Amino acid sequence: MAPKARQKELRLQRNRIRNRTHAVDLEFAEHFRERVSDLGENVVFSGKIGLPKLSARLLKVVEPLTDQTENDQDYEETIQLGILAWNFSLLPEEGQTEFIREMAAQTQAFWADFMSLVGRKCELFPDDDRIILDYMIVGTGPSRRLLVGFAMDPEALPAGQAVQR
Repeated sequence: MAPKARQKELRLQRNRIRNRTHAVDLEFAEHFRERVSDLGENVVFSGKIGLPKLSARLLKVVEPLTDQTENDQDYEETIQLGILAWNFSLLPEEGQTEFIREMAAQTQAFWADFMSLVGRKCELFPDDDRIILDYMIVGTGPSRRLLVGFAMDPEALPAGQAVQR
């Protein structure tokens, strides 16, 4: 294939991928809106509010465990554990204690992984108070993407940013 023809084909391929990605993002936004419609004012429907991507931050927190996953089911369970750990880190101390008491019957391995992820979230992103409400994993294997829906205090938005409804 001639260089110009190859460049055109690559450009068309990138545009097809971008269009599919945009369609998936819109599908998740609609799914998320339906699931959290009754939560009201604190729900954010857009990642474009001047804050770092929460999905990237969550992936950073769970990285030590996702590196060990062997299949898509393990990966999804690791993401779920990471979301639980993220949101747990935002609870007041009394809420954390109550949660731990309720979950005390769980296995040692679960608690080791869980507390490790809580510590990573607090260490890596101590000031990120967004609560993860929903997620979607798109694709499989190395082409997976993580989409995250969250709630936050509108007062915590960066200056000049508005919540998209």
